Order: sequence, then structure tokens, then C-alpha cells
Amino acid sequence: MEPPTSRLEWKKLADTYGSPFQTIHQLDSLKSGSKIGQQQFLALRVIWKNKKAFDVKYGRDWGLPLGGAMSNLMAVRGWREYCQTVQTSGLGDKPEFGRFDLLWSFQKQVNRITHSSPGSDKISSPPISSRTRQGIASRPNISADQPSSSTNPFSTPGPTTGTRQPFKISSRLDAFPIPSPSQMPQTPTKATIPSSGWDELSDEDDDGSPMDGVVTDRLSPASASESYQYPPADDEQTVNTALILALNAVCLSQHDLIGFPWSLERKAFTFKTTEKLYEARTDGHLRFQKGKMNISLAILEVKAGLRSITLPHAQESAQMAAWIHAEPDVKRTRDGIYRRLMISQDRHEVYIIIAEYDDEYVHYLNTGIYNDKVFMTMHELGPFGPEDDGHMDILGSCLQSFTSKLLENAHQGNPFRW
Repeated sequence: MEPPTSRLEWKKLADTYGSPFQTIHQLDSLKSGSKIGQQQFLALRVIWKNKKAFDVKYGRDWGLPLGGAMSNLMAVRGWREYCQTVQTSGLGDKPEFGRFDLLWSFQKQVNRITHSSPGSDKISSPPISSRTRQGIASRPNISADQPSSSTNPFSTPGPTTGTRQPFKISSRLDAFPIPSPSQMPQTPTKATIPSSGWDELSDEDDDGSPMDGVVTDRLSPASASESYQYPPADDEQTVNTALILALNAVCLSQHDLIGFPWSLERKAFTFKTTEKLYEARTDGHLRFQKGKMNISLAILEVKAGLRSITLPHAQESAQMAAWIHAEPDVKRTRDGIYRRLMISQDRHEVYIIIAEYDDEYVHYLNTGIYNDKVFMTMHELGPFGPEDDGHMDILGSCLQSFTSKLLENAHQGNPFRW
């Protein structure tokens, strides 16, 4: 499903479901399965706007000057060679890019993904039997023939009927063989990872709020009951690792970022009012812990397939709404506008996604009360392609600058801001 790009488009889509509009709190089908359909996506009241990587004025539009970060990266051994090589002749078969060698390895694996996977479903919800009959009866205008979530998948669309045709993307990287398994970096085991104190941190505040809406999974295997959340192949994990390596590689060149704040830790946010509505699981996050505060300053989402195929907009909207709800802003901004950052990688392409919303949208998430102007806007910047001229320079600078500013403001008591 292509997302609406304006309020008018959203209204036209919403009108197809008749009147009155049902808020996210009123939709039983949201809570009866593991996926959410178009009607539930519309209930989130989200519109999407896209700008290409070079059409954005990062300093003027988003308060993100890139000059310092770009100069910093240019001084790092291997960065200039890495960017120039991938843009002109592919990555070759002998990595000589210093700290970017591991990134090189996983990017080559990403470029070998040749099938169109729908990706994992990361939006889950409790069965309808877990809620009270009184809560169901109190919701107006819910007909017996309302589409169920099993036939209206939210997040990534399910497989279509017929035989899936593989897709192949021409790439300069395909001209070079990937290393043999014996040459590949090995995934560290729990025993080999030095403790940094994070394992001892609780995911819940002592007072139970607001961290009771947050769940983390520290790379533990998924149980059988969670199998629907993850694809059977490891393609998505390969893309996820490549993104984390890119984030940490560009952060290593800045002294105050050498603590590897970007984590593969899968974190789930629960959208919960009087009852649990749904849970949204991410593919990683920018972690921040100070005192009792243990939150995410940015979140990650990955798909093994291209964005035009996986269409993750609905899933990403649900993840963003659940994050805002579970980890609310602690201070009001001067203009009443709030922003959150998501980094999304779809196969080899990276997108910077900035959510903009206001107090009225937060009030809508909490209560279901709204007016015609209540929306969240997801600004989709990209794609950034490794082989596209200048893209890695800008992307690396953006990632370093975002990370630095988010952590700096969080330490000053203004989390989520840059």
C-alpha cells in the first residue's frame, strides 16, 4: 500500500471506509491478529513526504549542519578510499579500508540478496479473547463484517498468490566474488562479548512508568510462538548487521561516540492505554541510559527487499507511534513541534526518516480525541545508495551528526532532539 502524501489523500482513503472515522482505540481488528491493515494504518493518522538525498538542505531544514562531520570523516583512514571505490568500480575483492572492512564484507553480502522477501512482521497484538467483553461492547460502529487483520496486513504485505519471481539488481559489486566462509568475520558469542554494564540494566523503571511499555531482546533466539515476527532466512539479519556496522564505523572517528551507542538489541514498544493495543518491534536503536532513564534516542528498521517491493510505510508508522506513546517527550518544545529519528535500510538503500508531530497528536494517541488537523508527518529522505556519487559522504556525515547531537541533548535533559 502506497501511503497518503497529504491530508487530502488521507481523507479520500478514509472515506472509502465510511463514516464515522474510527480511532485507533476503536478498531477491534487491530487487536485480533498479528498484522494491521489499511484501515488500521489510516487510524494512526500519518502522512508521508519524500525528498531525494540531494534535494535536502540538512542545516536549514533539519538543523543538522554537516560540515564538521564531513571533515571529521575525511580525516579517517580508509573512509575516502572506501567511498571513492564503491562509487566508481565496486568494492573489489581485497578490502583495504581499515575500520570499514567489516562494513565492506556485509555490504557485499547484501548485494547478493536476489529474492524479493516480504520481510518480517514486527507488529503484534494480543488475541481478542484477552480483552473484556465490556470493552468490546463499548466501541461504536463496529460491524460484524469488518475486515480482519489477517486479510488486511499492516507492516509488510504478505505473499501474493502465484509464483514469486526473483529479482536481480545490476550492481558493480556483483563483479567481485564474496569471500569464502572461512574468510568471513565470525559472529561473537555471548561469552566473547565484554560486559559493558548494559546486561545489568532493567527494562522497567522502579515506579513502572513509562518503561512498562518497552521490551528488549538482546539477540536471544526467537521462540516458536514468536516465529511469525521473523523471516525464515537470514537475509534481514545481514542487512541489519550492515546498517549497524555503518553506524558504528562512522561514529568511531569521533571521540565522544566510541562507546558504540548503536545497538542490534531488538526493542519492542507497547501501545497500551487501558489495555494493550499492539506491540511494535524494532531492528535496533540508539540507546541512552542515565539514572533511571533507559530509552531509545533513535530506532532502526530493515528489510531484505527494496522499499518499492516491501512497502514498509505502515509498519514504520506503527513503530513510530508506539515509540512516542511508550517513551513520551519529557519537555515541551518552544513551538510545540516534536521530532523523532528512524534509520531504515531496504536491501542496500538507506533512508533517513524524520517524524514530526505536535501535542495534539500525542493527545490523540493517548485518548483517541482529535480534530481534522491532527496528523503525524513522516519525512522520508533518500534513498542513499552506496554506489551513487556522493551519497555515502552525505549519509555518513548525517549519521555521525545525528548521533552526536542526539546524545549531547539527551545528556542535557532533552532526549530525542538534535
